[in-house]
Amino acid sequence: MKSWKIAGETHLATLTELLSADFQFSIEHSDQLQLTVLDDFDWHIWRSGCLLVRRAERQLQFYRGRDLLAELETSPNWRFWWQLPKGELVGLVQQRLGVRAFVPRYRCQLVTTAGVIRNDDEKIVARLQSRSFFGAENGPVNSVEIVPLRGYQKDLQHISRILGSAGIRPATGDDLRSLLLESGMPVSVLPAKPTFELAAQELAESAVLRMAALLVELARQQEAGLLADIDSEFTHQYRINIRKARSLLSLFKKCLSAERWQRLKVALKEIGSATNLLRDLDVFLLAHDDYVNMLPEDFTPGLKQLFDRIKRRRVQVLKQTVTRISSDAYQARTAELLDLLRAPADLATRQAGLPIKPLVSKKVLSQYRQLCRDGLAIDSRTADEAVHALRIESKKLRYLLELFAELYPKGQIKQLVALLKGLQDNLGRFNDFSVQAEFLREYAQRGRLSTAQQAGISGLVAVLFNRQRKERSQVEANIATFAAAAVAGRFQQLFAADPQEK
Repeated sequence: MKSWKIAGETHLATLTELLSADFQFSIEHSDQLQLTVLDDFDWHIWRSGCLLVRRAERQLQFYRGRDLLAELETSPNWRFWWQLPKGELVGLVQQRLGVRAFVPRYRCQLVTTAGVIRNDDEKIVARLQSRSFFGAENGPVNSVEIVPLRGYQKDLQHISRILGSAGIRPATGDDLRSLLLESGMPVSVLPAKPTFELAAQELAESAVLRMAALLVELARQQEAGLLADIDSEFTHQYRINIRKARSLLSLFKKCLSAERWQRLKVALKEIGSATNLLRDLDVFLLAHDDYVNMLPEDFTPGLKQLFDRIKRRRVQVLKQTVTRISSDAYQARTAELLDLLRAPADLATRQAGLPIKPLVSKKVLSQYRQLCRDGLAIDSRTADEAVHALRIESKKLRYLLELFAELYPKGQIKQLVALLKGLQDNLGRFNDFSVQAEFLREYAQRGRLSTAQQAGISGLVAVLFNRQRKERSQVEANIATFAAAAVAGRFQQLFAADPQEK
């Protein structure tokens, strides 16, 4: 098989004319359909080197390069892997998207034409297939594949010479991904983590304000998906960026004037609270399969009633959240917040005018030492509140390492984040089980629950309590590992102040 790209809507007429001296080309059939590229907001399928397409609203196909890995008949309403029938496609999509929805990212018209090429003796020497993509911007983009029949390889070579003499070269990229890009498909992949373009000597207040403004802007990029309720990850990413901005400003509040810090603190808290209840409900609903598997089948009817109830509640809360975020008051508040973050630095405090890097280094070491000190003080008699507080301290350290990673050797920061991850995951699960149990207890107190629902809640709370205790029992070992001399040495080596920076 050989492939060529021939420009113009009359590419087949061009091909026929070029071959007419020695060959005859005739069309057997031609089909036209709409092709829709499906992916999530961050193009995770595309970034994995694959492609998910829906053909004519009826069929899902999953490609890697030229290889069709899986396909199935589909409903246009399916957006998540768990809605798909069991099969290979489910695993391929789940692996790349997780909780994210696959939604239309690009549409084009695909015209497929099949035909045969005959020699002077009227014998078929090759089969031809043409694919023409008519996109919104460019096009058409035409790919022509010619496959010789057995014993007619020399005819293919002759066809190649004819096309080559006309300046038409064999295609180097004729897979579906390449052709879609040429047809005008816009793939805009946002970086997984923001790039702040920090300079070591940038004044601390300017750097912190600029970083916080970008984080708020990144949060706002999630608003459209949140309002459209495409998937729960939009709400999650919105909250993460707002939370990072709050943590950043809190950690470096001594770089800000008291007035500016107070105004930013209040505004960010107010904006972040808009999605609190919606996220709590999403977390519970995302844990559906895990919850069902926790308890014997006898509890399943009660759990189904409970989840149905919470789904109805989520519909109400989503409407309230959409109303709030769409309101003029919210829009004005976020605009005011960004104006405050973008305003020139006041340089009202001593730390405001210091270079950012040595200040960050000092802050990281201080945060690491506090985390170790508080963590090593925890034992079996320590109240759970202290463990929750330790989780917050670990999160602050994680944010410091990630937000300012570009100021330090990439590999070393990555290693330190990996070392912290074990402890942080442990503390995160401890907190999640606690929050989920409290969520269920509050629901149980609302009344008007059936006996089956009450039994389901009681069973889940008991299991969550046991899981929380198990995570609690691992905290001491994890903090001891993270506070070990070898890890402390790495932090000291990387973040100890340079003598020239003192």
